[in-house]
Parts: sequence; C-alpha cells; structure tokens
Amino acid sequence: MNGSALSSRQVSTGYGKTVLVRDLDFDLAQGDVLNILGPNGVGKTTLLRAITGLSNPIAGEVHLMGKALGTMSIRDRAKAIALVSQSENMTFALTVRETVLTGRASHLGLFERPGPKDEKLAVAMLEEMGVADLIDRELPSLSGGQRQMVRIARALTQQSQVVVLDEPTSHLDIANQMQVLAAIRRLSTSGKTVIVTTHDPEHALVCGGQVLVLSKARPPIFGSASTVLDEQLLEDVFQVPVSRSVTEDGDILIAPKYRKILDTYQS
Repeated sequence: MNGSALSSRQVSTGYGKTVLVRDLDFDLAQGDVLNILGPNGVGKTTLLRAITGLSNPIAGEVHLMGKALGTMSIRDRAKAIALVSQSENMTFALTVRETVLTGRASHLGLFERPGPKDEKLAVAMLEEMGVADLIDRELPSLSGGQRQMVRIARALTQQSQVVVLDEPTSHLDIANQMQVLAAIRRLSTSGKTVIVTTHDPEHALVCGGQVLVLSKARPPIFGSASTVLDEQLLEDVFQVPVSRSVTEDGDILIAPKYRKILDTYQS
C-alpha cells in the first residue's frame, strides 16, 4: 500500500443488483483530504459506508494502514476511523457532555467509565467546534446546526487517524459552515486523513487536497481539487451552467450561473 493511510482497490459499491460506484482506485496519505463530490443519488453515502466498514463493497477491498478493512474488528475500526453521519436518531435525551464522551467508548474497557482525561478532551473538542457553552444542554433542545457541531466534536474525541464526514455542512448557516471547513483544514494539518462528502465545489476547493467526482454519466474521477474541477466537468456532473474564475490572489472561485439556470427552468 506504499504507506497509504487509506486505499481503495477496485472497489465497487451499490445496493442490491444496482452498482453506483465501479472499480474505484485511490490512495490517501496521512494528512490528505478527500472531497467526494457529486449530485444526489450517485452513491456518496453508500461509498462512505464501505470505506468505514459499515457495509461490504460489492467487489474490491478497502485497506486501512495496510490492513484489509474487512479483517479488522469493530473495535479496531472504531479506533482508527471516526464517522460523522448526516443524521441520527436520538433515542435518549443525553446531554452534550454525555454525547461527546461516547466518542471515547472504543478506548475504554467494558465497564470502564470516562475519566478526567476523557472529560478534558471532550471539552477541548467542543471548544474546537465553538459549542462548549452548550455542554450541559440536552441534545434534543439544540438546533439542527448545533447538533451537527456536537456530532463532529464527538468524532474528534475518538482521536482516530481517519475522520469521515458525510455532508457535514448540511443545515448549517454560513458562519458555522466556515467553522467546519476550517476544522477540516486543521485536522489535515495535524496529520489526520479526512474524507468529506459535499455538493459544493467551493467547499472542496477551500478544504483542498484531493477530489473524487461521482456522476451517473461517467466513471469516477480522482485528482487534485484545483485541477480536476473545471467548468466542463462540473456542468456535465451537475447539469447546470457554472463559471470558474481565478482571483488576483490565485484563489479559484466556482459558482452556478443562477440567471441562466432560472431562464432554463422558466422556458
């Protein structure tokens, strides 16, 4: 695996007899960011389930630190990979503190309770996400955006080498979106490997690193976000006109051409 943190070898994923992603190959090093980009229904979440070991791929293998993911125990996978899903059912009215501390479960013995070091880490991760003031609130009392920030803080308390976030900016206002994107960049700088799904090409460019573009119309495309995301590709994938520009500082900007899109839908 050439020292890769996470690798995909000829992985195909889907459900039933339907294949959504076919023959996928990529390698991620420690500190890499992989942005999985594409419209609804192309298999982003299904692929994440295979990458994290929640389901088996139809074909191929995922390797984590050189080990086949399918051969690892659930506990070892939980230590190595932290997952933030799009949403989850809240069966119990846990406080924010209790919720975040559940991220330490894979590091504790069967009947062991979180200790002072676990508490300190939980508080630090809540501060990282800007929601430490909510620590004694019950989760159902929070807004959707606040709950998302708490879920990310919980994932960070796992101290896993790989952090996987499924559309982490959903339901967040612009300020909280920027906070999440900044956290992704800090995780990458600290040596974590981060995988994130998004509908927004701009978010992929802000996070940097690699991009995997999924589409019903073409095979998966893997490469550097700054070079792969051109106008033609994005228009083919999302079926809307977009513009790509470069600022004087060298920043790449991508935006939908809203007026042209509206004219198309109104005609």
